[in-house]
Amino acid sequence: MLSIANEVMGDSKLKRLVQLTGFSVSTGIGNMPYAFIKLNIDGDEHTATDYGVGPVDASLNAIQKITGKISETRIKDYNLASISGGSSALCEVTVKVEDAMGNSISSKSIGEDIVITSVQAVIDGMNRLMLKN
Repeated sequence: MLSIANEVMGDSKLKRLVQLTGFSVSTGIGNMPYAFIKLNIDGDEHTATDYGVGPVDASLNAIQKITGKISETRIKDYNLASISGGSSALCEVTVKVEDAMGNSISSKSIGEDIVITSVQAVIDGMNRLMLKN
């Protein structure tokens, strides 16, 4: 089902200037959620860690730490929806990514894990925005 969704959304044909090469998160009661992100941007490796109010926020903060320095992109909007029921439900994440000149693009990702799907949506949006320019 996920591969069908990715093909319908055109994800498999997108050239990738930004690739996720490493990723981990930690969260729990009594711990501040943090994320480690490793991105390859046009052949150069970049890493960042950051904290947030949850694992998604921490992940997006770490991505913005990297992209704010490299490509000056930022996340302007984030939406999460459940597209099936049950404990193994699929989620759909839609993000709006903007560059320093105000150009923006929306991107979607569908997956079983909210954090991974969120990271994939942001990276897809960054790729689309960078290729658009």
